[in-house]
Parts: sequence; structure tokens; C-alpha cells
Amino acid sequence: MPALRFASTLCLVVLIGGCAVIVPGSRATPCSTARCIVAVTVVGGAPVLTPDALEIVRVKKAHIIWKLPADYEFDTSRGDGVQLKGANDGEFSEMFETDDEGDNPAPARRPAPNFHWRDENSKANPVPYHYKIQFRKKGTGETYFKDPIIINSG
Repeated sequence: MPALRFASTLCLVVLIGGCAVIVPGSRATPCSTARCIVAVTVVGGAPVLTPDALEIVRVKKAHIIWKLPADYEFDTSRGDGVQLKGANDGEFSEMFETDDEGDNPAPARRPAPNFHWRDENSKANPVPYHYKIQFRKKGTGETYFKDPIIINSG
């Protein structure tokens, strides 16, 4: 029964994230589609990202979209968003909050439930890109932070 529960959870991640199946022993979840969704939830007061470590595989110019639950938002006017922790070497662009989850999302003009990056994935880079995600709960303004990674595999 635990194996069945794991398989159904894994299928849910695939359906929501649009990413490939988690490879056993891998430290990152691969995504080989043009749109990679990172589902964000809050469990016990802590942010949880699915996937927490994302590997972009065999797709150029991928759209990465971080999707928050209904009670949360990105408000860039208050410092929220998804930001690289190091220098951008040109692999990432079009970094903005958005209401759109489509293949070519537009920036939002107000706090939004999603955040978008475009990942060129032009070259394999074994060194992960560290980034910070910051968002807040609507109404209370309670802020949440997390420091996950992205790996570009070219």
C-alpha cells in the first residue's frame, strides 16, 4: 500500500509540475518540457516546494513558474519574488510576478499568485543556481522564505 501511495503522489507531481518523473538517487527533479511548474505550499508554517531542486533537461528557453496556494501572493513592491542569490550569467530573464500560467505569461501590475522566469538552458552547468523565494500570506502579510536550487543540464 505505501508503494501505491508513493506512486499516486508521484503522478500528482507529474500532472501539476509538467516535469519528468523523479529519478531515484537524483538530487533534483528533471523537467524536459517548455513549461515547468514549481508548486509552493505552506506546511506547519514552513514553505514546501515541489520540486525543491529542479533540473532543466534538453529544453531551451523553458518557462519556470512558481505557483502559490490561493491564500498567498508575490508582492514585488514589498520585496517578494524569486531572485538568484548569485550573479546572473545570462541564463535567466523575464523574471516577474504574473497571474498567467501559460507558455508566454505577461507581468502582473499588482500582487500575483505566480512568479515567472525564462531559463535559456544554453549550456550544461554542473554548479547549481541558488535562488531565494519570498512570498506572503494575504491579509496578515506574514512572510515566507526558502533557498532552493535549479540545475541547467543543457
